Amino acid sequence: MFSPVNPAPQATRQAPLQRRATALACLVLAGAASNASANINIEFDYRFDTANWFTPQAKGLMDAAALVFESRITDNLAAITSGNGGTFNAEVFNPVAPFGPPVTFNNFSVAANEVRIFMGSSNLTGPLGVGGAGAFAASGGSAEFVANFRSRGQAGALLPTATDFGPWGGAIGFTTATAWYFDSDVSTTEAFSGFDFYSVAVHEIAHVLGVGGAGDLPAAMRLIAAEGRGVVVLLRDTTMKMVEAGEHSPQTLRQYGLGAQILSALGLSEITLVTNSQAPKFVGLDAYGLSIAGTRPIVG
Repeated sequence: MFSPVNPAPQATRQAPLQRRATALACLVLAGAASNASANINIEFDYRFDTANWFTPQAKGLMDAAALVFESRITDNLAAITSGNGGTFNAEVFNPVAPFGPPVTFNNFSVAANEVRIFMGSSNLTGPLGVGGAGAFAASGGSAEFVANFRSRGQAGALLPTATDFGPWGGAIGFTTATAWYFDSDVSTTEAFSGFDFYSVAVHEIAHVLGVGGAGDLPAAMRLIAAEGRGVVVLLRDTTMKMVEAGEHSPQTLRQYGLGAQILSALGLSEITLVTNSQAPKFVGLDAYGLSIAGTRPIVG
């Protein structure tokens, strides 16, 4: 379910998002999602928030954003226990200084199915937030111990070309230099001013869970910014490609499961898809209450 990604933090630069029925959307890549019982537990660690920037309302919105993934991802992640045959050292960017030296936690342990995310805020110039998966190192331990913390039981993470991802966690930093909109009820649709904290939280958690970048992303972001409203959902899919209308090859149609569920969770229903695929086919979007009103090309 998880996909491999470079652990470096990735910045979010978004135009103000209005959670409303019609929006411009960029599904750069999407992967399938299961409706089976989910397993992962995303835990937020606020030890770096010494200024108490994260209010109870902000923390509640972080929990709501985590639920978008917890309710859908069905992987079983193995525990990482330092001292059980070796020592695991976790490394992550400092969430209060994302572009400075990283922070290392020696003798680090993570419970089974837990994903630990360290939270922080600072006066970032430009991005609304940065998020990324953590790195790691080990001392001692057997080959099995090393394989466990590298993959957390996801066999595809150990392949020469990884097809899966088993993160221990990572970090997210938000900017304090903007007017945030802290929604009191993410299930409702309303106009607002400022930047939607919940939407950015979903975006940054996705980075921790393996969502990477794509070549068309900067141009798509500029197009959405010019539109004045919209959302980007970017999920790494290393095997499937979109099927064009009129094609009759036996290749598998991509199921836009997880991406569609995220758009639905953000309150969208009718979207204009930003894509350079000509007349792409879509499968099952109506099950998520979504319809495609049209497409718009991504122009560099």
